Amino acid sequence: GFRQRKGVDFTQTYAPVAASTCIRLAVALAAKHNFKMSHINVTQAFLCAELKEDKVVYGQPPRGFEEEDGKVWRLNKALYGLVQAPVQYFEEFMSEVRSFGMKDVGFEGCMHIVWLRGKTLILVT
Repeated sequence: GFRQRKGVDFTQTYAPVAASTCIRLAVALAAKHNFKMSHINVTQAFLCAELKEDKVVYGQPPRGFEEEDGKVWRLNKALYGLVQAPVQYFEEFMSEVRSFGMKDVGFEGCMHIVWLRGKTLILVT
């Protein structure tokens, strides 16, 4: 990823992160309505992101996997160090979140809500 050039190899590298005010709001809602709170940390999240057809990335094979004639590999999934990995992961993750019927809270792109069987689920990403 260190040889990629902005505007040529990628255009966006930013993936949104919840602001502290959003997290405080979620905690306040949980306290007021007696919601159960949980958290999860996905340590290898960026390795899950599929690279789209329109975002083709090629890379040199690591040492020990050299190809003849200087051939390169086409990446199917994002790697650590790939500049656009956070954006790719966030786009894929948000697609899954929306497939469950979650809606973005209007003022905050990192807070999502859904009502299932009389229960409220709030997700802060």
